[in-house]
Amino acid sequence: MSRFDDKVTRTVEQLRLGALDGYSSRRPIAVLATPRRAFELLFFEQMQLDPRDLEVVAESADRIVWESRNRCPLQEACATAGLDTRTVCRRVNERATQAFCSRLDPQLRFHRSYTEIRPHADVCR
Repeated sequence: MSRFDDKVTRTVEQLRLGALDGYSSRRPIAVLATPRRAFELLFFEQMQLDPRDLEVVAESADRIVWESRNRCPLQEACATAGLDTRTVCRRVNERATQAFCSRLDPQLRFHRSYTEIRPHADVCR
């Protein structure tokens, strides 16, 4: 079994127990909190994702939009548990991601497209 498969198995168990709190850690973060920096901290430093799996499709000084193509343990756990990612991601990942962003800057806001979310679309946006 791969490390990713282990992560999916743990995520399924956390979903069953209702204990999944996302990827945000509780340690304080002191950085320049731009949308780009929050994106980099969350996905590359915190979650250690491959930059090739996250394509930035729009960016300005106060906004960044990306499309995720990475293998997602939550998506695979939802498939295993028969749950809809639109519901689970809203309750789990969106809340955890917003908490992470708020620790960087209380003004930062995270929004996910629930029409462009896997497996209902090719990417998560």
